[in-house]
Amino acid sequence: LTGRARAAAARAAASSLLRQVSAARVVSGSLAALGPDGDESRQNLVRALEGQPHEPPQRRALAAIADREAPHHRLIAAAACLVLIEQDHLATEALAALRAGRRPEQRARVLLYRPWPAALRNGLRAFLAMAIATVVLSLTGWPASLTALVQIGSFIGLSATNPNPRGFAVGALIAMPLVVAAAGITEFVLLDGVDAFPLLVLAMGPTIFIAALLLSTGNPTHFGIGFLLLVFFPAVLGPSNPQDYNPQSYIFSSCLNVTAVIGLFILLSVVLPTGPDRQRGWMLASARKDLRAAVFGPHQRLPNLLGCVFRDADRIGQMGGLGPDASGTEDLRYLIRMSDLAACARRLRTTFAERPLREAWPGARAALRRLDADRLRQLGLTMLRDERGGSGGRHRSRRQAGIDLLFAAVLIERSPRVVAELREERPA
Repeated sequence: LTGRARAAAARAAASSLLRQVSAARVVSGSLAALGPDGDESRQNLVRALEGQPHEPPQRRALAAIADREAPHHRLIAAAACLVLIEQDHLATEALAALRAGRRPEQRARVLLYRPWPAALRNGLRAFLAMAIATVVLSLTGWPASLTALVQIGSFIGLSATNPNPRGFAVGALIAMPLVVAAAGITEFVLLDGVDAFPLLVLAMGPTIFIAALLLSTGNPTHFGIGFLLLVFFPAVLGPSNPQDYNPQSYIFSSCLNVTAVIGLFILLSVVLPTGPDRQRGWMLASARKDLRAAVFGPHQRLPNLLGCVFRDADRIGQMGGLGPDASGTEDLRYLIRMSDLAACARRLRTTFAERPLREAWPGARAALRRLDADRLRQLGLTMLRDERGGSGGRHRSRRQAGIDLLFAAVLIERSPRVVAELREERPA
């Protein structure tokens, strides 16, 4: 039960942090559009986050910059500031629940991005690679074919579950010689015939420490090297009681592992190769599908906002880990634009689903489906001008809907490529 509570708290904290990142991106873009006039708003936000951000006076100070007569960029920034502070409060509560082992107040159901073409391709590649390796090893008549096949199978299985299989293979080519060298130095230099468990632990310590440092860097290449170093170092070292210190078995095991890594690299390069460009294409196609569903989908099916935010962030993170080349950077910007516009469309559908705003949804939905930025801006300003007539929940709903409409108009104007493709795919 404690594990489930901690998992729920971790999901809630991650969802709140992701919404904070999204809100911070909105604040940054909106204040940058204001130029020097956005400095005061930025200072208000910094003071709120550094002090007691959830006290009513500071909330009123942030809400005060969302004046109806202010430029719409200031209105959007103000609303995003409030979301940022609210999610900061929820994230703090979720982290406290995670440490205490209790369920958080906010429940979040996360959605992950898992492209089925990549999964199908990885499965076929693993099957074909194992078949090829089995045939080749059986034809060689090598007595150790079974052991070599086990090693190759383990590497193929690890690469099949990796988002970047070829990058994993390159990291394995670098890591395995390091593993072999570390195991040889540990066994024949540091230990050198001793037979005591404390000395074994001390001798293995430096390699495990270096592997843990590589795992914690956050660099995908370093992470892969550290992971393989941590997993296969004890396997190559083969500690036993008593330790046999047999150079022949060490050389045999090392040759098998290095051969398995080289075979893995060759198989991944020849059998159904999946490069970063193809993976980016799958991610962009998936994001485009989600965007079409958010803009043109039926209003009756309301989206899971937190889950969709998590899936968008997962997709962006996976694309960012594919490589920093020029085309990848441009595709990443394009993916972020699509994700922001889809998130805004989902918020509009959810906001207008509330009872006070249902009668205004047909006009807003028609403008959204036409991707008409001018009409969306006009509707948003009208709602903000007319909000004085409302009270309580109706007042807040119209204000939030007006700001969301203005933000949708801004995103449409800033995303000409996304809008052009959407208009081509717009249903009749």
